Amino acid sequence: MRLATVLALLPGIAIGGAADLLTAQCAAFWLGRDDYAARSAYLDRTPGDLLLARDFRDAAVRLNNGAAAPVDAFIAAERHNMALLTEAMILGDRQSRDLHDRLAARCAGPAKPQP
Repeated sequence: MRLATVLALLPGIAIGGAADLLTAQCAAFWLGRDDYAARSAYLDRTPGDLLLARDFRDAAVRLNNGAAAPVDAFIAAERHNMALLTEAMILGDRQSRDLHDRLAARCAGPAKPQP
C-alpha cells in the first residue's frame, strides 16, 4: 500500500513524515504478531516481538519530535490489522505471506538510532 494511501486512511493521526510512519508501522507489526500468537496455537509468543515493538515505538516518537500520542494512535489503529495479516499468513494466503515477509524483513532489527 502506498504511503499516501495509508496517510489518507488515517486522517486524525498526525505523524510528521514517512520515516516515523514506517517506524510506527513496525511497532504495530510486532504487537499484532504478538496479539495473534497470544490467541493462536499456530504461532508461539516470543519476548523478542514485544521488545522490537517497544524499540520501534520509541524510535517513532523520537522521529515525531517527541510527540507520543499520534504515534500511539497510529499503532493502535494498525495493530489489529497486523494481527489479521499474521492470521491470514498462517492460514496460507499467499498475498498476506508476501506482505508479512516484507514487513518482517524491514522490521527485523532494532530501529536505527535517531537524534
